[in-house]
Amino acid sequence: MAEETVLCESAERLHHEIEACGNREGNKAKFLKQQINSRLTRAHSMGMGYPVSSVGGEFRSEKTKKIKVTAPNKELEVEYLNGLVIGLMAHDKNAPRVVGFQLENALRPLPRISEASTFESSVHVKGEFERTIWGMVEVDDDDDLLTMRDKYLGKLAYDREEKTCYRVLDVNLTSHRAHEYWAVCCVPVVCIEGTWMVEDRHIAGGSSAALQEERKPVYLHEPLEYFALGEVLGADEVRWTTSDLDEMILAFERDEFV
Repeated sequence: MAEETVLCESAERLHHEIEACGNREGNKAKFLKQQINSRLTRAHSMGMGYPVSSVGGEFRSEKTKKIKVTAPNKELEVEYLNGLVIGLMAHDKNAPRVVGFQLENALRPLPRISEASTFESSVHVKGEFERTIWGMVEVDDDDDLLTMRDKYLGKLAYDREEKTCYRVLDVNLTSHRAHEYWAVCCVPVVCIEGTWMVEDRHIAGGSSAALQEERKPVYLHEPLEYFALGEVLGADEVRWTTSDLDEMILAFERDEFV
């Protein structure tokens, strides 16, 4: 299962995502390259490109005139990649949008038959065939993902060793050393006037900026904690582990943080 790259649609969002990467230039460069490669791949699949008027010569090869993702100066890599993303983003914002289609419009409907002039058994067979076809193309949500999100999403937990309370932000499939794991992502929270909240120091731009820009908070990467729930061994096989998270949730429910 590939991890989807969520494209930034504004310079403000891009700025906060870069800020969330912390002080590590490598993390910033990796994030920006993902933004660039995803946009280039999408444009290529649609048979479109980026004109020089949007992405200038400083981002192109002198010989082929193709867009270069590799920065000419490693010390200025982040600055180069950031400028390239902004150029791609500006072009995409003004480019014609491709309207998505509904599943029922994606397939050519089978010819309709007249029940008045057709054997009842033939009508039944045709109906079974149509149901089989639609069943094959229907998109199913991952049962494991739905189960884990129902169980953990939004839960509060207490880490006794770190003496820190966390809120579960999401459940995702993540990769580590050529292995894939189901894991939860948690952010530290504190109790302010009876409400458990994320402190501004853990939010890129602060919570007030998020409210003003009407966007979801972008959490800094450094304070986030991940807890593995199970290792993916195959297409339908997961080795579930005894997660520390379950014990941490119980610890919070017992008010051990007091």
